[in-house]
Amino acid sequence: MILTVTLNASIDKRYQLSGAITDYEVQRVSDVTNTAGGKGINCTRAIAALGEAVFPTGFVGGFNGDYLCSLLSKDGIANDFVHTTAETRSCINVLDATGASTEFLEPSEPIDSGDLDAFAEKYERLLKHPADASHKIEAVTLNGSLPQGAPCSFYRELIRIAHDANVPVLLDTSGGALLQALPASPTFIKPNLDELEVLLQDAHQRACPGANQEVPQGACQEGSQGAYQETVQIIKQAKDIQEHLADISALAASVSEKYRIPYVAISLGKDGALLYHDERAYYACPPKIDAVNPVGSGDTMVGAFAVGFARGFSPDTMLISAIAAASANCLTDKTGSFEQADYRRIKDRVSLTML
Repeated sequence: MILTVTLNASIDKRYQLSGAITDYEVQRVSDVTNTAGGKGINCTRAIAALGEAVFPTGFVGGFNGDYLCSLLSKDGIANDFVHTTAETRSCINVLDATGASTEFLEPSEPIDSGDLDAFAEKYERLLKHPADASHKIEAVTLNGSLPQGAPCSFYRELIRIAHDANVPVLLDTSGGALLQALPASPTFIKPNLDELEVLLQDAHQRACPGANQEVPQGACQEGSQGAYQETVQIIKQAKDIQEHLADISALAASVSEKYRIPYVAISLGKDGALLYHDERAYYACPPKIDAVNPVGSGDTMVGAFAVGFARGFSPDTMLISAIAAASANCLTDKTGSFEQADYRRIKDRVSLTML
């Protein structure tokens, strides 16, 4: 069983308009879809789609929180969240007839120290004594942003608890939450090129605004970060990403070594991903597809990696499965979901290069 953590969950509302958005006029919605949302929830659906037992936890609150849990239960996904007085936020995606999309993302309401303590206790208990005693927790995913009131170091604490329980921990976050978590050495991270550039910045740029200002240990040595960032910029501007796989591998190796992270996956969007592990790099590229909705593909990728850890996949098999699942997610309107036929078809066509 895989435990997924969503500390900043949401009700995702998808508004479909029959025409184009017009300024200063009433916009009539032709179709509404409400979904339990948040990166960890999307990851949860992907894990379930791959046939692996999954159990989501995190924070929910108010009427929206109750609604989120009911939506998960309706999909047959058991869950155990900490219920707070902070109402779970809503995130709205408006799509017009032209295919244009506009998102409105609400901020989270603040949680307090009591909520954080309650979650840490629940999380440790679930790792050591899962709700379903017949299933052992084989991997845990920490997904998305932190809610207001949580220190940027909170993921670092959760990683250490997972290590104490001997459970592989996959971290998928960004900004200060990611930087503060790195010293705890998660088992797996999945930065994109923009996030990789931030990871390679020098120490004085690493503070987390509005929270614990502690600077992580192991920051890049002064003088090296300039070369790293120049390399990242060259890669980002490249017309053919495959001409720079050696450079991407070297950057991933640097992060892996500096923070003692066994698995570093560099997400490259439509160009696939590179996975660095044990001084080897693997690059997987998906076939060309006509994407319908790419939202949630990164979350789906993390879910597939978690399944790979739970099933003891080799790094190359793990990467191929993750790329296939993320690509298949692009072919549906739903977030963190895909058709098995699409997954199997794409998986057979993913190209793998070992560096």
